[in-house]
Amino acid sequence: MSISEKKALQLSENRKNLRCRLLAAKSCLKADYRTLFSTYAFEYKKKRLVSGCGKYILQWKLRVSPEHPISYENQQTSIGIVTLNAH
Repeated sequence: MSISEKKALQLSENRKNLRCRLLAAKSCLKADYRTLFSTYAFEYKKKRLVSGCGKYILQWKLRVSPEHPISYENQQTSIGIVTLNAH
């Protein structure tokens, strides 16, 4: 396990840090999507924010494909990645 992967896992295991990471990702969204998350549910065990309307999710993951090894196409950061998905 790389140092970056360990740091990302530690972040995800801390409720406050994970929520901050997701909120930081929310602040980077285009205004239309950010508005959808003006109210949200934080689901710590699922590592995600669900929009108030329930249609969108900001999902935290280790990397794009956590089930595959770290590679150039599947890079690992020390804070993981957050993706916007339709629910």
